[in-house]
Amino acid sequence: MLVLGINASPHREGTGATLLARALEQATKEGAETKTIHLADITMPHYHGDLEVEEVDPSLKVLVANMLAVQAIIFSFPIHWFGMNDRMASLLAHLTPLEDEGKFLLEGRVFGLIATCAEDGAASGLERAMLTLTNMGMLMPPYGALFHNITMAENSEDGWQENDLPLMGTSVVRLAKQVAGMTWDYKDMAP
Repeated sequence: MLVLGINASPHREGTGATLLARALEQATKEGAETKTIHLADITMPHYHGDLEVEEVDPSLKVLVANMLAVQAIIFSFPIHWFGMNDRMASLLAHLTPLEDEGKFLLEGRVFGLIATCAEDGAASGLERAMLTLTNMGMLMPPYGALFHNITMAENSEDGWQENDLPLMGTSVVRLAKQVAGMTWDYKDMAP
C-alpha cells in the first residue's frame, strides 16, 4: 500500500510539511509505504476555467500519475485569508478533468486533510476540500480532517492538536486497506 503526501504550502519545510511528515510516519507504522510531493516544486499555472478540457495541465502530469497510482493521499495546506491557500485551490481546480464526463478517476481512493493556520479559517478550508474530494469519489476516514492552529496548538485541551495527528496516518491506512479491491463506479451506482 502506498500513501502519497501532498504539501500545498509554499514552504518545503514549514509547519504543514512537518505535520504531513508526522502523519506519513504513522502511516508507515501501519504498514504503508509513503512518498511526499511538494507543490512548491511544481510551476502550476492558474486554472483556466475551461470545463471541456479532457487532460490535466502538462505541469501536473507527474503529480496526477502519482495520485492515480496510490490508494491514499494526505493533503496538507495552510489557511490564507480564512480559506485554503491558492496552491491547494488551484490543484483541486486542475483535477477537474479527472472527474469530468463521469470518469471519476480518483474514485475509491482515501484522503486525509491537514490545515494549518495562525488565526482562523481552517474549518472553511477543510470544508471546501472535503466537498471537492468527496464529489470526486474519494473517501474520508474518521479523524480524516485535522487543523493545527500554530498560536494555540500547545495549549489546546489535553494537547489534542498535537496528539490527534497520528490518528490521521492510522485511519487513512486502515480505511484504504478495508476498501482495497472494492469496485466503485459512479455510472453503475447512479440512479
